[in-house]
Amino acid sequence: MPGTLADRSIHAELQRKRPDERTREFRYDRIDHLRDLARQAARWVEDNRSTLRESEPPMPAGLFNRKADNWRPLLAIADAADGEWPVRARVAAVALSATDAYDVESFKVQLLADTQTIFGEIFEDRLKTKDILSRLHEMEDRPWSDFRRGNPITARQLGDMLRSFKIAASSRRFADGTNAKGYLISNFENAFSRYLPDSAVTTSQANETAGYSDFQSVTNEHDVTERISLKATDIAGCDVVTDKKGGHPLPRIVP
Repeated sequence: MPGTLADRSIHAELQRKRPDERTREFRYDRIDHLRDLARQAARWVEDNRSTLRESEPPMPAGLFNRKADNWRPLLAIADAADGEWPVRARVAAVALSATDAYDVESFKVQLLADTQTIFGEIFEDRLKTKDILSRLHEMEDRPWSDFRRGNPITARQLGDMLRSFKIAASSRRFADGTNAKGYLISNFENAFSRYLPDSAVTTSQANETAGYSDFQSVTNEHDVTERISLKATDIAGCDVVTDKKGGHPLPRIVP
């Protein structure tokens, strides 16, 4: 699915049925019960039209931008239905959004976070593209070693993803005296502060190699839209807390 459609969709994973699993076949000539259900749904919507139109359902942590847009009408319906549905709907929203393999935005922010980790470990103010790639490929719990059709992420793919943060590689001299394509940590600082605000690595944390002046930042801080940082996609479970406004309880991700 094209990315422009994928990030505007809610993805439900389908699996092939096992031989021992039984299902009931769908018959087009036996759908009277579905017609009854459709009439009931239409009547319920008509009765709750104003409630649904004015609804601003609170979102679980990690759902924002297009993810929130996708889930807002469903959460509004769940809140109007009341009972167990507000909690069940939000648990489903968190689970499906966290396991969304097609979430390009999550991939990009994860790459940004992993690059930040690499800079924090190296304590250099600049890194060669090949060195960043090498370290990304070594991260066993990340998708970078098997990024596209079993192949690791390439320099071009890395560059394409980082350019969405206004970060680009340049050819400059490194501490070992060689000229190569690479990235300067100052290029990342604006993106770090906006997407990873709780753990930003800054130029001041780099070592004395920061004296190079020919490697200029290409990040324009006015071109990057401020967003909430994504949470980790792996969740071990959810419990329920009530929002500050006294509204419906929200699921809380528990690591």
